[in-house]
Amino acid sequence: MVGWDLELDIEIKSINISSYGGVAEGIQRLGKWHTHDKVSSEVFANAGAKAASISFADTMPKLAEGSINAVLSSGDGGSGRKLWEFLPYFSEITYSLPLSVASVNQAIYDGLTPDLRDAVDTSSRQTEIELWLALSTRLQENYQRMRQNGVTIDSSPAPDVVAALQSGAVAAQQAWCTRSGPTCPKVLEAFKAGKP
Repeated sequence: MVGWDLELDIEIKSINISSYGGVAEGIQRLGKWHTHDKVSSEVFANAGAKAASISFADTMPKLAEGSINAVLSSGDGGSGRKLWEFLPYFSEITYSLPLSVASVNQAIYDGLTPDLRDAVDTSSRQTEIELWLALSTRLQENYQRMRQNGVTIDSSPAPDVVAALQSGAVAAQQAWCTRSGPTCPKVLEAFKAGKP
């Protein structure tokens, strides 16, 4: 069974990061950024951000008080949390494409009756099909909802911003490849080849 959140992008208070005299300075001047985890904090810190991996429950009050000015979020999460109340700009950086995978204990699965195993397998396949179908309209629906709430969407961030984030990601990618072994470079190359 596979599900997902849409790609992670950034929602910010200022539309043009590179207008501050350089990308690094622009990223720094935004102040503190909400990120999702240790890796995203490292990537954004390497790009010059003051990154903090904190819960969304803690993020929302910090947005209201102004101590956080940028959020790594999907359009889906941004719409659901109404980030437009604080962050009027959305920059589509396609930071990551997270997947959610449901798994079952193999021994328990093997112990199910054939009818129950078939029900689990059928449910998994149906859920995956439904999620793929929902994805075909979900991104545009989220963008429409954001626009209706005054958000300016930048689907083509400045190349220097993208380059700064790619540079910030190098160490995280290398660490992942070290942990993952020889298939890692193949996965990264396949991903890069398939990116728009």
